[in-house]
Amino acid sequence: MTAATDLYRQARTPQDERRLQELTAELTAKGTVAPDDPPASGGKPEAEHAPAAGQPIALISRVHPHPGNIRAELGDIEETAASIRAHGILSPLLVEPMPGIPGHWRILGGHRRLAAAKAAGLKSVPIIVRDPDGSEPEELMLIENCHRRDLTIIDKAEAMGALKAKGYSVAKIARTTGFAEATVYSYTALLDLAPKTRQLVREGRLSASDALQGVRRARKQQRTKAGKPAVGPVWEPDYFNGTHPLARKAAQMCNAREHTQRRRVGKVACGQCWETVIRQDERVAEASRASQE
Repeated sequence: MTAATDLYRQARTPQDERRLQELTAELTAKGTVAPDDPPASGGKPEAEHAPAAGQPIALISRVHPHPGNIRAELGDIEETAASIRAHGILSPLLVEPMPGIPGHWRILGGHRRLAAAKAAGLKSVPIIVRDPDGSEPEELMLIENCHRRDLTIIDKAEAMGALKAKGYSVAKIARTTGFAEATVYSYTALLDLAPKTRQLVREGRLSASDALQGVRRARKQQRTKAGKPAVGPVWEPDYFNGTHPLARKAAQMCNAREHTQRRRVGKVACGQCWETVIRQDERVAEASRASQE
């Protein structure tokens, strides 16, 4: 072990600290080490990373955003750019040939990664070229946006709303995206919100659950004013109600027992009191039959 290395590994006395400072100054003066020197690229770390073997790449100047991208705001890309500087682009961009411009590409998936790659100083990006399959590129972008983790709930709701505008049913959106139909209904219900309220949800100042509850209440009020039936299953009236032959006895028993904190079946009596009077009635009926035999 050299003296210099030993100084770094052992507890240092003030004398050792002075020796270390002198040694560091000497090595720095000779150009042997330069711990605080900026990178040769002018302050930016090396941004380019070798792509995987066989991975197609494209010059970043030849990759263009898609005009039909629903995501108008890319948000803060600094963290993504920093990750790209350190590790490169781990997920290639999904592209298709640029119409009318040979050798250029149009993004179907990865607009935010492209913006971050530019901020990170990359000259090229890995790509996956989509083979034409008859589906509209806008639909592919919308479906991808439904699954992106960095999108807000409102962004996903708007993506599903755009799919509905293209003729997709809720069932088809569910099949295509893999979401449950109830989830799709919940997302698209948020599109009933006014623009200001929608922005509050987007910014996290109003929870999506509270906003969804507000939408459901507003819809219920509208159905009531219009005289429309409630949405959902229609239940038959309770059998145990005020018209039941034992309703009076059940109510009297429930009141006598002071079951004031229990739900009253048919607004008459609690389940226990109903059961009690029914069993009493059965015993009376059995005794009556036995006396007649």
